[in-house]
Amino acid sequence: EELSSGVRIVEADTRALIELDPDWEQAFQVRALYDGVEGDASDVLQLDVEVPQLLQVEPGAVYPGDRVYLSLEGSSLYLLQGASSLSFGTQNVEELQVLEWTVLDVDRARALVQVPSTVEVGAKDIVVTGTRGTFRFPSRLDVRDAADAPRITRVEPGSVEQGEQVT
Repeated sequence: EELSSGVRIVEADTRALIELDPDWEQAFQVRALYDGVEGDASDVLQLDVEVPQLLQVEPGAVYPGDRVYLSLEGSSLYLLQGASSLSFGTQNVEELQVLEWTVLDVDRARALVQVPSTVEVGAKDIVVTGTRGTFRFPSRLDVRDAADAPRITRVEPGSVEQGEQVT
């Protein structure tokens, strides 16, 4: 239950699983309940929460048959070349494959990704493993229908001669 003051009240018999969220103050206080009577409150436990975030994925959409460089930028990812990796949360061999993985700094990386022509269309999870754990970011890369892929249909002029300047 969340009160208007932003305080969240969680009732539990012996333990509670509370999802940490950097958007609200992480202060915890425990109070025992004895036969309907509340006991004294514990001292406040104040946490400084750091939650990994994936802020940007460029491009955000790919098409079957693509071979594309993905740029990833986040916060609190703690990436390190040789100790970090990227996957798409599936063991299916028909899914996206990471051909190259380059860590640019602790929160930025670039990956060369092969999108099989038989890949299933839809939103894919991005799973980043850093030095502080593995983090899943649901539905962050969109695989779109190959029929909608941009393509060159015509080039004008059809030919040029050496030294000629054309638009």
